[in-house]
Amino acid sequence: MGFFGAKTGEARPKISFGQRLKAWWNGDEVAEPEPAEALPAADETEAFPAFAAPLPPLEEPLVQLLMALWGEGNSKPGDGEYFLYLVKPFALNNTMSLLDFGCGLGGGTRSVAKAFDVYVTGLDSDRLMAEAGKLLSVKQGLDKKAAISRYDPKATPLKAGQFDCIICVDRMHTILSKMDTMAAMSTGLKSRGQVTITDIILADGVSADDQRLTTILGDAASRSQFWSLGAYQKAFKELKFDLRINEDIGERYRKLVTEAWSAFTQNAEAQALSRAHPKLTMVEAEYWQRLLVAMDAGLLRIYRFYAIKLN
Repeated sequence: MGFFGAKTGEARPKISFGQRLKAWWNGDEVAEPEPAEALPAADETEAFPAFAAPLPPLEEPLVQLLMALWGEGNSKPGDGEYFLYLVKPFALNNTMSLLDFGCGLGGGTRSVAKAFDVYVTGLDSDRLMAEAGKLLSVKQGLDKKAAISRYDPKATPLKAGQFDCIICVDRMHTILSKMDTMAAMSTGLKSRGQVTITDIILADGVSADDQRLTTILGDAASRSQFWSLGAYQKAFKELKFDLRINEDIGERYRKLVTEAWSAFTQNAEAQALSRAHPKLTMVEAEYWQRLLVAMDAGLLRIYRFYAIKLN
């Protein structure tokens, strides 16, 4: 059993969500109290009967959970300050255009638009993330400066020479056709355009089919398509990019993740959300815990790449 509560039919234990998550995160055991008088089984699906109308995107439990964890308007590690650090090599000014590829809810998209007064386009292949992100931009009066929409490479491919800069944060490892995606980015960039990619990659000497990855990551291993550092370097070269930065940012990234989860366990609203949707919370928490274990075991690394298109 996970750290979220008693078995079906038992009364909720008196151990708080925060205590459970902290203990689970550190690998400690939590003694279960004896169950109180049996209560009716709680089924998370009861709150969402089959005939219920779809929820507005910003009211979807997953969207609310991600924002409770990563911050208002965010769906991945890192606040506006982190995103501004990632785009710093671009030397942005208000004459430039930027594409945030795989923008999620668009927290970074809006941060850059506000900080540099530039037009930023946010694209995400996930319909829910794109719809919720668009609404968040509208709420902040940034529907033009930080326009977010769903990306379908077949229906709406990137136009040639459309952007001065492209950034892709924490998304490439989920894409099977990485080379095609990077080629599409190259097409979408102007001559001497700039690109920044951050991604989870294989550590030196680790292969994509390493059994240790499957053991640690579980189902997440089959949903990820990790490249090595060498594979990225080769791809940039073949696409005629001048690769200026390829650095390990694992320490900084790990801090972003652990600090976010620490704050999450101490936030009353986040705890209430977790109790309402324990399955969603457990899936998210388990993914990040497994990822950090794989990093600590020396199997995965987090890299930042910055390159300039040569033609």
